[in-house]
Amino acid sequence: MHVGLDLSTRQAVVRDAAGVIVVGEGPPPGVSTVVAAVPDAWLAGDPAGAAEGERARDRLDRVWPVPVAQMVGRAAAALASVEPAVDGVHTLCDVSAESVSVVGCRRSGTRIEVVGAWTRPVGRPGSLDRFLAAIDRGGPDDHRRALAVLAAAARADRYAGTPVYDGIAAGELLAAFAPLRSALHGLPRPGLVFGPAAGALPAGLLDTATADAVLLPADAAARGALLIAEGAVRVPQPAPGRLALPVHRVLGGELVDETLTLVEAGQPYPAWVVAPDGPLTVEVRPGDPLRLRWQDESVTASVPAAGLYRFGFWPAHTGPGFVVLRPVPAGEPVLVALPAIPDPRQPQPTAPLP
Repeated sequence: MHVGLDLSTRQAVVRDAAGVIVVGEGPPPGVSTVVAAVPDAWLAGDPAGAAEGERARDRLDRVWPVPVAQMVGRAAAALASVEPAVDGVHTLCDVSAESVSVVGCRRSGTRIEVVGAWTRPVGRPGSLDRFLAAIDRGGPDDHRRALAVLAAAARADRYAGTPVYDGIAAGELLAAFAPLRSALHGLPRPGLVFGPAAGALPAGLLDTATADAVLLPADAAARGALLIAEGAVRVPQPAPGRLALPVHRVLGGELVDETLTLVEAGQPYPAWVVAPDGPLTVEVRPGDPLRLRWQDESVTASVPAAGLYRFGFWPAHTGPGFVVLRPVPAGEPVLVALPAIPDPRQPQPTAPLP
């Protein structure tokens, strides 16, 4: 059984025997493949976001019966759920009470790739929960009335006290959503809007840049993650270079130096590197840094504690991402940023002649 997860909404979706998508929260029996949709900020190449995402993956791997096969951005997952599929570049806006992400995704057949992403923080967690719950309880007539009242309150203060949803005054609603509107200002105009706070769109509380956008269902990212898990849609996260681990082997009674390839250039990043006999682990001795070969460059990883570590990867929308070293059997993972690989098509700086 394939499962699609959305870590922002905590939804898990599966397809039953009749082909109907069923929404739940916990692990169903018979799970074979899990794909999780995660905030795009975790895939922005920022160490803090990558660390937060890796901790989330660690928690999932402890709860679910099989490891998460792939962590994809929520925007790409949401686009995967859109039917009918339309090739080209689509701009999606993921709106929550804490942040706004605008992500450009290129769709070509069953393949989706991220071509640009912007994330801005909004406010404190939970600050919009009460307002969003009231909007969700509203119907089409409530949204139409709210749209007119909010527009009037934005023009004239005398309408600010007019109640709109569950007795909440129009002025209070406008003030609560002001940080969201400010965060959206200046970002690329989205064609598709989704996310926990996207319900504010029919109420007219978001930026005017979203006025013509299509509102996707609340479970769009989870449904898209399911399609990716099933193989119906692909979101490749290829390694831009070859990463290898220099190792020592005893062969014929002699110590031999070898290089073990962890991922080849162009191959999808594996969540975890697997050896013929199971997950690849490496022993780090006290005081010894771990040395890797990234293309033709040496990368040194400072590991805080000696012991056994599993090798994995955390990708990024732009750039090579991170190597993940997870302690065995448990512990705080170590993330090693991989340096960018120069584009051979671009002119490289040269030193001036003496």
